[in-house]
Amino acid sequence: MDTRRVATTAPTAPPLVPGRAYARKRQTAAGFLALAVSLLSTACGSSESSRSPAAGTGPPPTSFDACVVVTEDVCAVDAIPFASPGGVELAVDVYHVDGESNRPAVVLLGPGGWAYSSRDTVSGLAIALARQGLVVFVGDVRLACTDGGPLCGYHYPAPLADVHSLIQFATSHGAEYGARAGPIGVFGLSSGAELALLAAFTEAGVSRPGAVVAWSAPTSFAKLESNPVAGPIITRYLGCGYARCPDRWRDASPIAHASGAAPPTLLVSSADDPQVPATQSQSLYRALHSAGATAELDIEPGAAHAQFGSSTVSRCADFLLRHLS
Repeated sequence: MDTRRVATTAPTAPPLVPGRAYARKRQTAAGFLALAVSLLSTACGSSESSRSPAAGTGPPPTSFDACVVVTEDVCAVDAIPFASPGGVELAVDVYHVDGESNRPAVVLLGPGGWAYSSRDTVSGLAIALARQGLVVFVGDVRLACTDGGPLCGYHYPAPLADVHSLIQFATSHGAEYGARAGPIGVFGLSSGAELALLAAFTEAGVSRPGAVVAWSAPTSFAKLESNPVAGPIITRYLGCGYARCPDRWRDASPIAHASGAAPPTLLVSSADDPQVPATQSQSLYRALHSAGATAELDIEPGAAHAQFGSSTVSRCADFLLRHLS
């Protein structure tokens, strides 16, 4: 299915580039709403870590009684354990509209060059998506950071394996947090978009996602090897350079897994992104379209890397709701 859209207006809200990690304490409603409007970080711009704490060892909260209200209409259940690969405790936060149930679920994966955790950096977007009618799962994955944190020191394919575990958890336990039964969506930004696409294209069985949204996704690593920003970050993520590990660079590239079996895919990119050029999304869009998959492409002028306005958030939520209903 050939569905292409090129935006003609600039984003409606300024981007937010966070510095230090947000505290695990719940922020004020005003702070969350500001995050939901202004949105998110770059994949490569911060030198500070935003790691999540390890999940707790007690039983996971599973009732609406455990949901802490974070705005006047959205609540969240914090730090639910979902996996412990090699003894590394991974946790997920779940956002949904207070008191509502039977809503489609989506796993949300933040940016950060495979070195920063999602749970503290995309809370604003998680709230915005919850208010659009989704149950949003934001979880830890093991990371390629090097500063000694509990999630640091890992390379591909460990983060991808954790995303698969998170998708399987959201699929099998979603009803406990207000999600409806059935396929879920995956939504990623920048490095999180690479993981979202790769997981959506390779997950099998009952947990196979029903739709995927990717903002500013690196889709073909070999074409980014010479990029002075992206190249070294990809090398750190994969654990070796292209000359030594070309097969690993190919296997970790979503375009290598594009097929007619891919779930409906929405690709959003900036027309002026020097970190991950729009050609990365365009190439994957063409590959999916040629394979007979459902794909949509949004190229937005004037937007920064993985930073899009509230109208784009609404379009992405509509795409997920349409394909997950």
